[in-house]
Amino acid sequence: METVDSSWINCGNRTTERSHSGKYASKVDKNANFSVGKYIPMDSVPYKRNVLIRASGWFFMPAKENNAFFAISFVGNDQSINYNPYQLNGFTNHFGQWEYHTFELQMPKLSALKEQFVNKRVEFYLYNDSEIPCYIDDLKIEFIEFKEMERPLDLSWE
Repeated sequence: METVDSSWINCGNRTTERSHSGKYASKVDKNANFSVGKYIPMDSVPYKRNVLIRASGWFFMPAKENNAFFAISFVGNDQSINYNPYQLNGFTNHFGQWEYHTFELQMPKLSALKEQFVNKRVEFYLYNDSEIPCYIDDLKIEFIEFKEMERPLDLSWE
């Protein structure tokens, strides 16, 4: 969250109220639902079968009554093509302190129609529309390609 570049979204949601490392984190609540996030154009992503997408970072959930979830979303023509939310309440063990979480997703096979969309990208962000403020910091994105596999991770690629 320290150095913003052109691949970051919602940069106005950085805060110095609380951070895991450095000076900044991103705060989400009913007033600002979407965290600072990252988008990566699909032409920069290994869009192949046998690719694992891994997003990880530090999350601060003050209480269980929040509605926060981490999202990995494929977008084209400014609309969601493939949306993958991860409810943070199910991942959080200790509310009221920073916790490290990892979310993994097999690269989905987008339909032929969706493959024709323009401005395709994959977005990573925290969402929360509750009164309880939640925070994200130190977001890391990885694309892991398995080259020597007998079968694809996702059978829709066949």
